[in-house]
Amino acid sequence: MKKVAFLPTLLTLGNAALGFTAIATVLDAAFVGAPNQVDAGKLEVAIYCIFGAMFCDALDGPVARLVKGASEFGGYLDSLADMVSFGIAPALIVKAIVKFDFHFFEGYNWNPWSKITWLVTGIYCLGTILRLARFNVENRPDEESHQFFEGLPCPPAAGVLTSVALLYILVNHTALRYVTFYIMLIMGPFLAVMMVSRIRYLHLVNRMLLGERSFAYLALFAAGLVVVFALGVHIYALAVGFLIYAFWGPIGAIIKKGRNSSNAADEQQKAS
Repeated sequence: MKKVAFLPTLLTLGNAALGFTAIATVLDAAFVGAPNQVDAGKLEVAIYCIFGAMFCDALDGPVARLVKGASEFGGYLDSLADMVSFGIAPALIVKAIVKFDFHFFEGYNWNPWSKITWLVTGIYCLGTILRLARFNVENRPDEESHQFFEGLPCPPAAGVLTSVALLYILVNHTALRYVTFYIMLIMGPFLAVMMVSRIRYLHLVNRMLLGERSFAYLALFAAGLVVVFALGVHIYALAVGFLIYAFWGPIGAIIKKGRNSSNAADEQQKAS
């Protein structure tokens, strides 16, 4: 086997380890304790494990290209880790919340949400599998191929579900909890469709942080993060940010299609 670059491989394995930890913590939250109750604190830990996995995933590719260690092995390893951290783990978090914590039908003899959530999270997982399989086949190691994604990447898709789940757990407001609950259910199939689509998404890490950046730019970026956390609105900022990114792809595609149609009509009018 070709020599494997140590640092990017370590980051990818860190991604997988955090994903497994998230899954194990969800199981503890759902099945350790009182029957039909979920430990919200452990679910919160699981969500932060997924965010940690995102950090590792954001770094392993750029580090591999930086040390000239990008390889086919690394690509396959990354996809396997992503399936654990951004496919199975977020789906289990949503499933645990709905099965054990959402009591809309409390007192009734039937509760359809468990089956609905099984379907929603199953569709999400299948979309993640298809997305990663296609990425493995089409991925190229050169830097120019990593400025855009075709289809929604798995980490921000997981970010949508987990950030909204975090809002559900931490915000003690009944109306907002209902809203976040329905967002999780609606977004599951939507995210699956976006992942397998050919809609272009900007590679934010490469565009915003990599390459030549001025000190002022990096300082402003860091200051913005500090302000968000200092104000205590980071859980809202995460959810809004991930949702905007998920919807930006189809909205941008519609705008681009409208512009192309308008330009084609103008050219046809000039030609006539």
